[in-house]
Amino acid sequence: MSKTVVITGSSRGIGFGLAGQFLSCGCRVLVNGRSASTTAEAVERLHPYGEKVRGVAADVSGREGVVLLHREALVHFGAVDIWVNNAGVGHEIRSAWELDEAVIERVLHTNIGGVVHGTIISFLEMRKRGEARSSTWKDLEATDSCSTG
Repeated sequence: MSKTVVITGSSRGIGFGLAGQFLSCGCRVLVNGRSASTTAEAVERLHPYGEKVRGVAADVSGREGVVLLHREALVHFGAVDIWVNNAGVGHEIRSAWELDEAVIERVLHTNIGGVVHGTIISFLEMRKRGEARSSTWKDLEATDSCSTG
């Protein structure tokens, strides 16, 4: 049986590349971007994979967006086997004291809050199935990256 993968921030860049790699290995993938248009564009670019790819627009800087992604993955694919916290935002390079408070909040909520909520929500569901474990990129390098069994 193929694995289901959710990748936050996967409408472009590294996340999009990861989505393509997981799909080429036979996984089902839920891609995500903040806007409906960029998410739809990503799904369209992955159209050769048909029903194995779904897209959900959600802002993962807050718990609500992460819950939405997780719920949609369960509805469409039945389970979440791998959760990749990839979403992140940047800002122009300036000293911290020069940054606007809104920029600081956006970076913290997305880059830290999104990771924390994504990890907790996905872990708790996987634990219910007795399949929870936390992995790092180093763990993935040590295994066959296309293992779906």
